[in-house]
Order: sequence, then structure tokens, then C-alpha cells
Amino acid sequence: MTTLRRSILTLAALPLLLLPLACAGQADEPTQPEAARTADAPMQAIRVELTVPAEHANPDSMAAIGQHLEGQADVAQAKVMVSKDDPNGSAAVVVELWGQDLPSEEELVQELQSAFPYLAGTTILVSAIDTTAEPPPHGDDDEDPEALRQRIIDEMRAKGVQGEIEVLITDHPDGRREVEVRVDDDQPPPQ
Repeated sequence: MTTLRRSILTLAALPLLLLPLACAGQADEPTQPEAARTADAPMQAIRVELTVPAEHANPDSMAAIGQHLEGQADVAQAKVMVSKDDPNGSAAVVVELWGQDLPSEEELVQELQSAFPYLAGTTILVSAIDTTAEPPPHGDDDEDPEALRQRIIDEMRAKGVQGEIEVLITDHPDGRREVEVRVDDDQPPPQ
């Protein structure tokens, strides 16, 4: 049995964003034996919030943190949101994980600070998500790229994002979809 893992990275920053937006596709092999998994096991969800210092607030670090958190448990879906108001400043990161047998707050904090020593002095908040009130993120790996591009632009406009929004979508041979969104609020939106 293969587990489908999706991760969606969204951006809510304004000046110029150059961070990857999403990776979605087939997951790694399940972390638990198939016999230990049950279809009746409840879905759990947690939210991890932290601030990445400016010197490490780059696309590679953001992707590494997201991938690291996804690998900590039986994560079925993940959503990573990065906000960065200043291209040279720190970045606020929120990672939401949906799955079964998710690690505790203490385990996640210790693991993150161990794997990324520059987070050692950073406050990392972990909270439960009510899975009945907040469903997992919408999967987009089967959506037509042009329709996905327009949906992302429309959603960002509806949230009040101004400026030029560029959405780049890359489908990789391994089934992973990478979406990168760039917003330049110094440029007016196209007419």
C-alpha cells in the first residue's frame, strides 16, 4: 500500500517572493507496517509556527524545514506558508501537518532545533488543528496546470494581494508538482 503525501507551500509576503510554493505527489513508503495502519484511525493535524532568521530565510532553507517536518511521522499531507515582508529580513513560517501518529510538541521542537541549529534560539509554537473545522489542503496534483495557475492568482487577489503575481508550475517525472509564486508589489497588476 502506498501513501499519498501532498505538500503545499503558500506565500503571503509582498515585496518580491522567490520561494517555492508547492511540492505534491507520491509519498515515500509508509513509516508504519501496513498491518499497523487502519482505515478507521483518526486523522490528526498540527500547526508548527516559527520565525527563520534573515540569514537563513532563503528558498532552500524553507524547503528543507518543510521536508524535514513531513518526514517526522506518518504525514499524509502538509501545507507550508511563508511570509516575508522584506527580501533581506526574517521569514515567518507556518507548517500544517495532517496524518496519523504525529509527534508531540516536545519531539517536534527538539528535532527541528537539532536538525537546524540556527533555530535553537527561536520560539517554535506547536498547536493542534481541529480536523473537523479545518480540512486538509486541497490537492492539486491532478489539476490542469493552467487552471491551477489561474486558481492561485484568483485566490491571492481575493485575499487582497496587489501587484504582479507570477505562478510557475513544474511537473517532475517522479509525480511531484512544484509551484512557485512570485509577487512583486512594486509592479501594478496586469490589466
